[in-house]
Amino acid sequence: MESQTAEEDTSGGDQPGEAEAVDESSDFGLLSADEIAGLEALYGQNPSGLLESLGLTEADAASNDTSVTLTDPRIIGDRAFTVRYDFYTDDPGGMVEVMYSLGLSDDAENTVALVRTIYEAAVSAYGEPSAYEGQEGRISQSLEEIEASGISGIYQEDWAVGEQTRLNMTVMLYEDNNMDNNMVVISLTYQLEE
Repeated sequence: MESQTAEEDTSGGDQPGEAEAVDESSDFGLLSADEIAGLEALYGQNPSGLLESLGLTEADAASNDTSVTLTDPRIIGDRAFTVRYDFYTDDPGGMVEVMYSLGLSDDAENTVALVRTIYEAAVSAYGEPSAYEGQEGRISQSLEEIEASGISGIYQEDWAVGEQTRLNMTVMLYEDNNMDNNMVVISLTYQLEE
């Protein structure tokens, strides 16, 4: 899977509930404070209610009881990330998170540069990530290790970004036995904090 780049508007604020803002996070493609507040207003909605609130139709997304995946990506940095809203079906149910994800072939140098750029933009926008003592697999502590050896694994960081929202940044590196290189999935999940 090749990575996608874009030379289009990088504000990513075209969807209602994700209003445009002029801060650095919005310019880079991360959610701004206004967009996070808009997201928090969407928590608890069912898939059809979410589409209606976003001003979208079924033609703009693939949906089922547990997720809505938009046809238009969100540009983060210069990459096109898939946008998926996830739902709990148990009581009380409703929308609980939006995930922006990107899959690409692993080129250790470029992967680390992209991860570092996104991580630094998140630190700039939201401050230092939360961590507990002894936490392993932190992105901030693993970049050089990934670059040096392309070690397969899952690396994460978390930020408190809104009144009810946490951001989880996850980098998954894994070997693809059918190809000569590794695969990387980068996800940014803004989720309801329980």
